[in-house]
Amino acid sequence: MTKSIYLPEPTELILSSQQIPANVNTNNGSAIVVAGGGTPPYTYFWDYSSEIKSNMLSNVPAGNYGVKVVDKNGCEKYIIITVELKVNSEELNLHNFIQIYPTITSDELKVLSDHTIQKLTVNIRNSFGQLIELHNFMFFNQHSFSLRNYPEGVYYILVSDGKSNITKKIVLYR
Repeated sequence: MTKSIYLPEPTELILSSQQIPANVNTNNGSAIVVAGGGTPPYTYFWDYSSEIKSNMLSNVPAGNYGVKVVDKNGCEKYIIITVELKVNSEELNLHNFIQIYPTITSDELKVLSDHTIQKLTVNIRNSFGQLIELHNFMFFNQHSFSLRNYPEGVYYILVSDGKSNITKKIVLYR
């Protein structure tokens, strides 16, 4: 008589992920991988650092982080976790990082940013609201505008990133 022995196979190794967003210009985000199935215990290999052996990567900036998980039997899976950028409305407000100066000038006007802005529109209008100049910038940090070819008077400079706007009154004198 033959006896049958049932040897159950482990279920497939399955990975899921979670992330904690990072604030602008900080390393306070986290990537977490959760392993299930397969045969525990699990070993974690993060692309970011070979020294990290846990299922959580902490204190990282926004970005993509890959991790390979290997179970006791050598089965492995790979996942990429995106740590998102946490942006609040205060950080999006151009008033917090754009400078426009001087407001009284005989020639040059400067627009500066504390950090690179992907897309920025700058337009200059006369006191009647007529468009004098329009500039579209990709990856904006700073720019100087010459007003020497315009007559004395009041001008308005409008700076926009598509989410917020700044309007400044500029007095041009000779």
